[in-house]
Amino acid sequence: MGWPNLKKIKSNIEKTITDYLSEELNKNSEGIYFDTGFWYSTTDRDSQNKKVITTDDGFQYEQEQIVPFVIESYDGDIVGLEGIFSVEYDVPITFQIAVSDPDFFGKAVEAIDEVKNNNRGQMRRWSISLEDTEGNDITEYFTALINTDNLTPAGDIELQKGRRYVFGQINYSFTITHDISVGNQVHIEMKEKGDEEYVRIYPLEPNTSRQNTMEEIFTFGSQDAKHKVQETSYGKSYALIVEEKDLHWSILEDIVKKNKLNKDFTIKETFHRFNGDKLEKEFSYERDVKIKEGQAFYGIGEEMAVVFTVVESIDDEHKESDA
Repeated sequence: MGWPNLKKIKSNIEKTITDYLSEELNKNSEGIYFDTGFWYSTTDRDSQNKKVITTDDGFQYEQEQIVPFVIESYDGDIVGLEGIFSVEYDVPITFQIAVSDPDFFGKAVEAIDEVKNNNRGQMRRWSISLEDTEGNDITEYFTALINTDNLTPAGDIELQKGRRYVFGQINYSFTITHDISVGNQVHIEMKEKGDEEYVRIYPLEPNTSRQNTMEEIFTFGSQDAKHKVQETSYGKSYALIVEEKDLHWSILEDIVKKNKLNKDFTIKETFHRFNGDKLEKEFSYERDVKIKEGQAFYGIGEEMAVVFTVVESIDDEHKESDA
């Protein structure tokens, strides 16, 4: 079965983004109700941005002060590789927030900020209804990587029927893929050897290098060489922003301080694969290591960072796991 129609996929992804943003905004702990569209409720003759909603019992109704929002555009950039579906969306959102009530305004801003922080740098798994090439309804799973910037003013304060409103904008970015694994599926933990608890670290662009030393073998009467693996070496490289955590400072000390060199650390990497919407462990790698090479960066006005490569310690035991 071929790929579903790409236009249909795009349409459903944009609807999924809209539904997701609306749902996430209304999860805020401030009790602020967000709704799409700048509109005037027919039950709100004074244009106070109130919406009539059904209560949990299904019979009574009440008016809720809302923060209307609109999605300005879905600016998508699809990767042009055959057999690969990956699209990056920039989604600017504009909010219309009443400023006549300072308490409501403050809670609305806090709610937007809370939702922003809950989604920044996150991975989500979405099931999206599609139509295949034969017109049948199917459901496919997509992975969404989400990031945001900060709420910024968008225009001057407006006066509408005696009430003042301010407009603010925040940009969400989505990288949405199908059947593509992403780095968020790998959990990396580290500790000083002997410590009981691991600390999860979030290195920038971590990587593993493997190098085999090969032995050439020639058989009698043949000029063609065969190769045999003589030994295998591994190295792992990490770039880490230094946080106020003991482990981070221990790594920094090991790199910088001459008489504190060659500490023993333990690295654990756990690789996960998606099974539908469930993220399940595929295999893990756990090793006692030492820092082979390292650099520390601490410029004035900049975040402190360390870049280092670790190699296995000589007394290490194999601890890989396929479970």
